[in-house]
Amino acid sequence: MGGIFGCINIAITESKDSNVNQYLSKALNTMERARGLTQQLLTFAKGGAPVQKTTLLFPFIQETAQFALSGSNVSCRYDIAKDLWPCIIDKSQICQVIDNIIINAQQAMPAGGAIEMSARNISIGDKEHQMLQKGNYVRISIKDQGIGISKKMLARIFDPFFTTKPKAMVLVSPPVTQSSIVMAEQ
Repeated sequence: MGGIFGCINIAITESKDSNVNQYLSKALNTMERARGLTQQLLTFAKGGAPVQKTTLLFPFIQETAQFALSGSNVSCRYDIAKDLWPCIIDKSQICQVIDNIIINAQQAMPAGGAIEMSARNISIGDKEHQMLQKGNYVRISIKDQGIGISKKMLARIFDPFFTTKPKAMVLVSPPVTQSSIVMAEQ
């Protein structure tokens, strides 16, 4: 894989065509994502812990969403707090989560539409949330204009291998009209 990275980097340096450079840069991003996913799979296969680092979420998450929407008729609008806290995250895992949510939102809008993504700093007090400890967090909300999910299916969205897609072959989540991800701030 290192050789492929190197060759693409040389091609970017040598090419004078901005369109070609754009495609080569996308290829590098795709390979980086594949490398991250491979690392994530190896980590879990070995029983290891996620690789967490303090990271600024944006523009990382914005680039992830845009990549997931490449070539589609769906756009994404962003409302990101300017003072957003850095978070301790495993970039590969967050990338996978954002990918899945954005792809599901896009699939829920076959005629096109817009996804709205917002990010805010929040503080949670003692016993204010049933699963989160008291502390500072970043909330990411993603909202689409799609068809949503029926109330009878809503209770099953976190069941392993559940899908509303008739021909799905992998673990996926059904389309939702709004998702929130809360991440711990350092």
